[in-house]
Amino acid sequence: MSLLSTLRPELDATGLPWSTSVGTKHIKLYLGARLVGILPHNNRASDRDRRAHLNIRAQIRRAARDMK
Repeated sequence: MSLLSTLRPELDATGLPWSTSVGTKHIKLYLGARLVGILPHNNRASDRDRRAHLNIRAQIRRAARDMK
C-alpha cells in the first residue's frame, strides 16, 4: 500500500480539492492551490518509520484548518 493511498481518506475528509504533481525525485501534494507536503517516490523510509506518515497527516490537517 502506498503512502499516498493511505493519505487519501485524510485528504478527502478536508472537503477541499487536492492534487499531486510528480517531480523527478518527489511527489508534491497540493491542497487547493497551497503546497502541503512533499513525498519521496520510494516510501521505504515510511515503511520502517511511521514519522513521515504522521508528519504529512499533520501538515494536511494544519493546511485545511488554516484554509477554512
